[in-house]
Amino acid sequence: VRVNSSNEPPVRTVNRASVPTPAPAQEVVTAGNQTTSDGKSTLISKTTDAVPVVRTFTDIQVSVVGSNLSTNPATGAELRTAANATTVFSDNKLTQFTDTSFGTPKWSETGTAAPVASFKSIGNVTDANFIGWGMWTKATREYFGTTMLDQVHYVAGRPAPVSAITNSIIATYNLVGSTAPTYNGATGTLVSAVLSITQPSTNYILGVSINTSFTGLFTDTATINTPVASSAFSGTYIKGMFIGPDAGLVGMTYSKSITNGPVTGALAFQR
Repeated sequence: VRVNSSNEPPVRTVNRASVPTPAPAQEVVTAGNQTTSDGKSTLISKTTDAVPVVRTFTDIQVSVVGSNLSTNPATGAELRTAANATTVFSDNKLTQFTDTSFGTPKWSETGTAAPVASFKSIGNVTDANFIGWGMWTKATREYFGTTMLDQVHYVAGRPAPVSAITNSIIATYNLVGSTAPTYNGATGTLVSAVLSITQPSTNYILGVSINTSFTGLFTDTATINTPVASSAFSGTYIKGMFIGPDAGLVGMTYSKSITNGPVTGALAFQR
């Protein structure tokens, strides 16, 4: 139709309107062709990695062992904290802890921090049955002076109540995680680790067999007196604790001296 004026009705016409197509707002591209030299898209921006969440707890127990390679490789340092140590976690990775015992020893990861993703766990650090393990390449121990340590292995978790230990530890615990054993700065392999708990008399006997590429097989035992008074246990080469509300987890570190230094590592077991 054509409108001649506001005083006349529209009239039909055979002429067609000429409306040109507008130019595109931007150049048309094929997304699959827009790539960098390594094949990644130039159209999709790189996502920012999530920032680890740092949390502090006072209800987690830690067992830890490290070596002093810089001054005396034949010696090391080990500790099993009280049940209410102050611990700092980055996601599920332990980065620092302070014991509540005499002298309040404090251990901290130093140097180039190992990535959070390289530290393993069952559950999240906020869970009641959390257990986590890993190794710091470098660490500082503050205990009546400062000591630099290397290859510090740890296992951490919420200690089990003694009632749960008494009622349910006669069971099979299977190895579910470990750090690679270390010796004088070298990293080896864990061949096997077996945990058994028996009650031959009035006390429980925790027995462990550990086989590493450095030492071959060695065994150790820890006596858990009845009535059970603590989640913790110690042997000649091992330190550890029962973890979780039903004592369904066991974490331990080991340090076995051989020529010129100890073989060290951390183990996690689950019933």
